[in-house]
Amino acid sequence: MLRLQLLLLAAARAHACSLLPPPLAADVLLKVTLARCDSHGLQQWLLRRPFASALPVQPMLVLPIKDPPPLGIDLTFRRKPTMDKSSSEGGLRFAVSAPGDGEAGVVDGDGILLVTRVSSGQSIGKGFSERVLIEMLLRELQRLPGEVGAVQAVLRPDSNALSGPLR
Repeated sequence: MLRLQLLLLAAARAHACSLLPPPLAADVLLKVTLARCDSHGLQQWLLRRPFASALPVQPMLVLPIKDPPPLGIDLTFRRKPTMDKSSSEGGLRFAVSAPGDGEAGVVDGDGILLVTRVSSGQSIGKGFSERVLIEMLLRELQRLPGEVGAVQAVLRPDSNALSGPLR
């Protein structure tokens, strides 16, 4: 009887775990689901964000992603180049995926903004800088223009915080 109860309990746990969303990769810092997402508009909105003001001492370079898709921006932390190290110190990638990515102004479905860590070239961790920039972006998303999209959900894997619309 005890064995049957243990088997039933294990089956119930397995079923409950199968209902959970799969975990995101370790380098994913933020996932935002957007309704009525205009990917080109969101890319332009991201380019206008004041990332440098969040970290005034950290030199950085913000450029559109080369060779889309995906659309979005690459934020590269900079440093003084040396004989051993390049001028790049890692950074963040803000990738936008939405229906109709190939056409400007197409707004016909949900999109995703995925912020990932770019660790290539890092000699020291940039956890503090990444956290400050993510928090700044979350504050800025509260003022996201309606024509660009509407925030439906935010997932921050580092804090395991799942939330609904930002207010």
